Amino acid sequence: NRCLMYTTNWITSTNTFTTNTTITDMKAGRVTSLIGILIVMDASNIHISSSSTTITTHGHDFASPTNDTHIHMTDPSKGNSMAPDIAAPDLTQRPPRSPRVKLGGLVLLPRMLDKGRATLVGKNGDYYYDCPMDKRLLAFIGIDAESVKQQLATGKGDGEMLEWIQGNCETPREPWEIDQWSAYHAVRAPGDCETRGYFDGLIPESAKEREDITSWFDVLDVDDHVSFGGKA
Repeated sequence: NRCLMYTTNWITSTNTFTTNTTITDMKAGRVTSLIGILIVMDASNIHISSSSTTITTHGHDFASPTNDTHIHMTDPSKGNSMAPDIAAPDLTQRPPRSPRVKLGGLVLLPRMLDKGRATLVGKNGDYYYDCPMDKRLLAFIGIDAESVKQQLATGKGDGEMLEWIQGNCETPREPWEIDQWSAYHAVRAPGDCETRGYFDGLIPESAKEREDITSWFDVLDVDDHVSFGGKA
């Protein structure tokens, strides 16, 4: 078990633990400042007492991460769960889902959710949540990235996230709008010479001779494949 001392202002609700916290790792001698949703990585159970300044973690050691990290917070004084498990992909070991995979008809959405969950537990590797493609999706549906991440931190699955997005988006879309947007982005390619040069630089060296890599999704798919040992 690892013992942490913390000083915090925090608010709890049914599904979230929000905090402005300074944590001192008494064993490792580290001090970490966290603002937002408190998540201690690679600990399968985190027992938090509202009347104490000690957090004791039980489960995975911090130095021994698992491929898919599950985080669970409980308040032993109340005997209930402060946040459900977060099942996060380890993007240092495998890529997120292809940008072509759809959720609610939307391309990019499952990939963005994978990156968001991985970012919450520090397993995003070389993948960035709220990247330019994510921003295009978020602008289309009318949701901000931070709100999505806060919902992911409550442990929502894909179906629950889609339901939340549909109920909270600023610009509700008709099915035909979603179909057109997704179809366009599935084949979207660079539109000028400068962007084409940047695009060509993203193609892995082993795939430079391939003539079928023409869209941004093509580049993402082949880069994901090659980055984790595949041959182009």
